Amino acid sequence: GAILPLSTILETVKQHPDASTVELGGGEPFVDPRLVQIIKEIYSMDRSIHIATAVPVIPSGIMNLPPEILEKVEIQVSLHASNPVLYQQITGRNLFSAVTQNIRKLKEKYATSISSTIYSKNVHYVPNIIVLARELQVPIRVNLVMPVGKGALVERVTPQELNLIRGTLLQARVMDQSVESP
Repeated sequence: GAILPLSTILETVKQHPDASTVELGGGEPFVDPRLVQIIKEIYSMDRSIHIATAVPVIPSGIMNLPPEILEKVEIQVSLHASNPVLYQQITGRNLFSAVTQNIRKLKEKYATSISSTIYSKNVHYVPNIIVLARELQVPIRVNLVMPVGKGALVERVTPQELNLIRGTLLQARVMDQSVESP
């Protein structure tokens, strides 16, 4: 994919002065060597930053930003599996341990959450994914896959599976408030 020039990113932010939060996502922002610079530049425009990432690595310098910047950044980690085997089946990569370790590190400094997209391959693992989020001590948002982009290539959940998900999410929300879903 194409990497936007820094000037284009900053100009886009300037064109939307009423936007209080800037979303960094698409591709993998955590592998962009400019990420720390981008965060600092957006922060200097008095904006909050929301980063959607699979967190395969932690970029150099991201853990050393000043506290006033840290409090303006939220990191949402895409994690659709509760174990290394399922993670590799879904992503094609052997990064489950690295991702969960990186979540543990990031949550010490950043508001961090998990977003889990559910479809036929991982629907029966939703309870385990919720348990993993609790073990990592981060909130989780559970979403159904949308039939667009790569989501059009996977089998969606059945109505019966959807009912199971609803029951699981309701039970999880009764236990604590760290689980949300639309």
